[in-house]
Amino acid sequence: MVERKQRPFIFVTIRASTIRKIIILDFIAGTGLYYLIKLATASVLLGTMGSAVGTEVMKRIPVTRMFQLNQGISPVKKG
Repeated sequence: MVERKQRPFIFVTIRASTIRKIIILDFIAGTGLYYLIKLATASVLLGTMGSAVGTEVMKRIPVTRMFQLNQGISPVKKG
């Protein structure tokens, strides 16, 4: 009789705040940057590159880090 090894089941969760950040930053801001750069330069290639670089720069500026740090602060005291 053949023995079967039990494989562990991996369950990954994604926080809603992470999904919101991806939707707002990558989709909305990236699309806005694309059309803004495309309108200014009339180049699809520059618009594509600018939106990719622009969203990565937005992820690294201190303002977005400030919002990320304050997510864990709860206004209600527990205990």
